Amino acid sequence: MNKPFFDISKEIANDFLQSIIFIDDNAYIEKVGNPRDFDALEISKYFSLSEKFCSIFRPTKEEDIDYIIKIAKKADVVIVDWEMNFTQELIADDQDDEVSVDDTDVRGSHTKKILKELLSDPENGKNSLKLMIIYTGTLDLPGITNEIKQHLEADNFINLNSQRADKNCCLFTENIRIQVVYKGDPENPIFTHNPELKEQEVTIANLPNFVLTEFTKLTNGLLSNFALKALTRSEEHTSELQSRQYL
Repeated sequence: MNKPFFDISKEIANDFLQSIIFIDDNAYIEKVGNPRDFDALEISKYFSLSEKFCSIFRPTKEEDIDYIIKIAKKADVVIVDWEMNFTQELIADDQDDEVSVDDTDVRGSHTKKILKELLSDPENGKNSLKLMIIYTGTLDLPGITNEIKQHLEADNFINLNSQRADKNCCLFTENIRIQVVYKGDPENPIFTHNPELKEQEVTIANLPNFVLTEFTKLTNGLLSNFALKALTRSEEHTSELQSRQYL
């Protein structure tokens, strides 16, 4: 029995897909007790089991976003939290003590900046394949999807198609896919009785397979499959040729 076409496409996408960037201000190595924290090493483990390289970035101030964007432009997949809150350290005028000021991310301002910067890049944005996952602990997935759409379409920045926001929470063009999903807890599922959003609840353990499935949807098609296969073989042969130069 022949394999379904999507399964073949998924195998091709899996061979091509290599680099994932994960951006979240609550990623930790040593847990500090915040209920929104999650284990960065656990994420790396699950992606490594899928033979994928995943870099975890935990920005602690707004300036960190700028250098993370430069790295994220090179990634096949960018996974980013919706709301990121930083604590800025300011020096008081009349004393030497530092004053802590909370920088509250109102409605995903840092994430919207990341998305816009990535998609505006002429080399690694609008004209390249890019999957972006908004991985959030906020329940209003349709609201986030609509807000991102309005932000990116402002001033004719980019024209996005959208599947029903109350069902798929997805925005896309021919080469760009933005998917909004909820950080699922296997012991406490949220959308059990909401079939419209049930598929948008993804646990850490299931995240690698979800990423691959969404990337396959982005690249699914006879022409794109052929192109991905050719690019994958080209990369493999390039590495082989480089190694032979030193023999």
